[in-house]
Amino acid sequence: MYIALYRKYRPQRFSEVVGQDGVVKVLKNTLRRKKVSHAYLLSGPRGSGKTTMARLLAKALNCERLSDDAEPCDTCPSCQSIARGENLDVMEIDGASNRGIDEVRELKSHVALSPFSSRYKVYIIDEVHMLTEAAFNALLKTLEEPPAHVVFALATTAPHKVPVTIRSRCQHLPFQRIPASLMVERLQQVCASEGVSVDEKALWEMARQADGSLRDALSFLEQAVALGDGDLTVEVVNDLLGGGSRFELEQLVISLRDRPTSALKKLREMLNKGLSLEKLCEGLFLLFRDLWITREWGYAALAGLELSEEETRFLLDEAPMWDTAFLREAMRFCANIMPKARMGLRDDVFLGIFLDLFSDTLKLSVAEDGETEEAETQEPSLPPTSAGIEDATAGWQRVMERLSVDSFPLYCAVLSAEVRLVSGVVVISFPDDHPFDFHAAAAARCAGQLISLCKQELSAESVKLRWKGQEVALVPDLPLSLNLPAKEVSSTASLAPTLAMPEVLKDRPQRKKHKLEQPDGQRQIQQILSWFDGEILLVKKAEEEEEIGGLEGGEMNVE
Repeated sequence: MYIALYRKYRPQRFSEVVGQDGVVKVLKNTLRRKKVSHAYLLSGPRGSGKTTMARLLAKALNCERLSDDAEPCDTCPSCQSIARGENLDVMEIDGASNRGIDEVRELKSHVALSPFSSRYKVYIIDEVHMLTEAAFNALLKTLEEPPAHVVFALATTAPHKVPVTIRSRCQHLPFQRIPASLMVERLQQVCASEGVSVDEKALWEMARQADGSLRDALSFLEQAVALGDGDLTVEVVNDLLGGGSRFELEQLVISLRDRPTSALKKLREMLNKGLSLEKLCEGLFLLFRDLWITREWGYAALAGLELSEEETRFLLDEAPMWDTAFLREAMRFCANIMPKARMGLRDDVFLGIFLDLFSDTLKLSVAEDGETEEAETQEPSLPPTSAGIEDATAGWQRVMERLSVDSFPLYCAVLSAEVRLVSGVVVISFPDDHPFDFHAAAAARCAGQLISLCKQELSAESVKLRWKGQEVALVPDLPLSLNLPAKEVSSTASLAPTLAMPEVLKDRPQRKKHKLEQPDGQRQIQQILSWFDGEILLVKKAEEEEEIGGLEGGEMNVE
């Protein structure tokens, strides 16, 4: 029967354990001096070797030919039966499924019995933190004064959830995450034993994705070998893990510096293939961090990072091309966006925010190869033609910063848009699949904010919105009217009330929709809306008109 790689290559000796030298030294010294404790608490991240170490302790306690270095022989009947999981004196208990007081009482009833064929009875309780409070209380006395032939090994990934009364009765052995370099060495040994041709970059990528868990790394290796039909390459690992490898991100960073528009296209392709935003942000953060460290302190600082030789060469070549302040800003951007990515941030919204970060490099132009007719006309990029590109870009960034504080909905609406300046007019073009963003920006309140900010920061004369061939001119000097054509929407102003609320409406409950006669002019509309704490979301002509209470008119939706 086929055996999974993580089971097939489970360490059978203390010398085969990877990355836990401190724990190994403690256990071997206690075995050599014959001062073994009655209970051990093994804590650490998943896949770090806690259960394996507990089994090795059981083998060493019952080995018939234990070496002077406290290594089990792995050949005697006791070692063989423990390795196969058939030894009746070594019992593994799943704390997650046997967590009640009844299971602990049954365990206590067997503890006092003598071993069947070994010197010690070893109880390995995995995920011990899952036991109930009553179960822990029932275990206290037995754990404090067990029979001389009994040893407990409690394993957990959350030691803080184990009651302090239990922890104080055990020797606590904390396990560490296994370094990527040691995992790569172990994976190379496994590949050599299995006869698999392997690319070292692929092993580094799997070790990095395993996040300190050698079991996860061996599982990735097993899947990648099956996917690659015996060959292990970076491309196979990318297909397995959904993209976002270190090599891919390195190429993306180079493109952001040299070919920014193609970098955005590459980023979109990575997301379309299924790469999660959280994984992308984490990878970019680590890469920008490594570039920043290299830029600040050079080669000497790279010794503290887990990097392959090729990754080290990339950092030394690429770091001088980047500004230190920008690298720190990129790190802050990734750190701030990661919580939003976990909450389900949309890919297109992320691309808009990412574009804002790299606007200086991208020159606020994401259209290349003539994607639209407007791009072919070679209109100057935002903002004013009288100012330099860097000053203009900074002006639009100030607009976005102020919008993010004063009007976050409008900020989100214009993130997806392409912004240009034509003869003193700011032209904001929205993608075809973003109609809501277009209508939100064209709303009266938002229009006024856009015009005001563009005038202050960009010295623009006016603002136009475009979507699917439609064009809306935001004209500040023209009062808003419900009878205006769709191409002319003005900004709102702070207007003093001139109408008194009718007596019939004072005691009337608020409602979502009202049929009202259309007043003449913006002042009256704003006053009426104030009665209901509402605002204009969309102005349109109703297809059918109904008569209610003697009044006729179009329907106004207020909120």
